[in-house]
Amino acid sequence: MRRQPLLLVGLAASLLVSARARAGVTIVTQKGTGTSTVSLEGERMRMDTPERNEHVTAIVFDGPAKRFLMIDDHNKTYMELTEEDRKRMRAQMDAMRAQMQERMKNMPPDQRKKMEAMMGPGAMAAADKQTEWKFQAMGQKKTINGFACDMYRVTEDGRLIEEDCFSPWSAGVVKKSDFAGIAKMAKEMLAEMGGMGGDRARSNGVFGRLEKAPGLPISRVLMGEDGKPTGEEEQVKSIKRGAVPASLFAVPAGYAKKDLPMGMGMGPGGPHHGPPPQ
Repeated sequence: MRRQPLLLVGLAASLLVSARARAGVTIVTQKGTGTSTVSLEGERMRMDTPERNEHVTAIVFDGPAKRFLMIDDHNKTYMELTEEDRKRMRAQMDAMRAQMQERMKNMPPDQRKKMEAMMGPGAMAAADKQTEWKFQAMGQKKTINGFACDMYRVTEDGRLIEEDCFSPWSAGVVKKSDFAGIAKMAKEMLAEMGGMGGDRARSNGVFGRLEKAPGLPISRVLMGEDGKPTGEEEQVKSIKRGAVPASLFAVPAGYAKKDLPMGMGMGPGGPHHGPPPQ
């Protein structure tokens, strides 16, 4: 998940805040024979990736309602993650940590020391660790699908992972500050969940990369462990400005609501069953 959708996430993040003052935006990208679409209008975003996941074909972020929708067009179902669900997840994690600390009291010293290392401040600091991104200009210019861009080598913590073509921030396709709003919202939502499962580190990686990037990514070519291209390339095919139908951000008529996976949105009384989104 980390690399594959990064171009879409980056584009959506960089356009979300600016979309408040402009018309909606529709972005189409292509990887191999599969296409993906990001639709933005105000503080709402929808990402359609039908070829990438057989169970979740679209993800909707509804800023005003503070909820995520995961839509499965194949089976005509959806799942919803609300603000209440995220707070419940945080409470679950806090309760689990408290239970583990209680159990640690009766553990042998060596085992207790290992658990303390996993749960202590050091582990939290590791989750918060910022990924080190560097962008080395290759001195090559390209025009991809009508977008002028400059080639860069991208390294993550010193390891070459991609060769990307960026449309410079100065070109005005988007502004570097445009994605600040969604980054802030993402951090707030992760804080509600307590930064579960290293999510804070992943968020730092995505938004840290965008903050340091020399422009808007128009093309990404993944590099293998040997430092050579893997043959996988993702490109922006089009960026269109104009009104986005409100229906794209709602649950389609007739779709059935599914419970969140075990451990998500589960309170003391069992699964959370809320009313269908309006």
